[in-house]
Amino acid sequence: LILLRVLAFELHLPSPLQYLQRYLERAMEDVENVGEAFNEWDRDAKDEYGVQSGIMEGRLGSKCKQRAVDAEGRCKTYELASLFPTRAVALAIVYVIMEDNGLTIMKDIPEWVKDVGSGKVDSEDFEEVTEILRKT
Repeated sequence: LILLRVLAFELHLPSPLQYLQRYLERAMEDVENVGEAFNEWDRDAKDEYGVQSGIMEGRLGSKCKQRAVDAEGRCKTYELASLFPTRAVALAIVYVIMEDNGLTIMKDIPEWVKDVGSGKVDSEDFEEVTEILRKT
């Protein structure tokens, strides 16, 4: 690692935070009865009722970010990073937070993982990371 830096190679390690917003937005499309279409409201109505402008600013988004920061700390100690890709960690975080808040997925888990993860997340990795996150 030091040799790579000396030779001016930049090593970029992805973080679960990079994938959270995209995965949360895709996941919320599949949830039944999540509420009203707030995007159709005008700005005054959004301000009056305190509607957040982005999904990551809301309750689920902030909980996902907090869980990702916790997971990232564990990734730095190689507990999650050495065994699982960060995409699987991010998608498992979204799933666990949705589950904790009573939002249920209407599809089979492997199908949901394929759809929300765009085919880039392995279902087995997702299930293992989900089990680890549930224990914490």
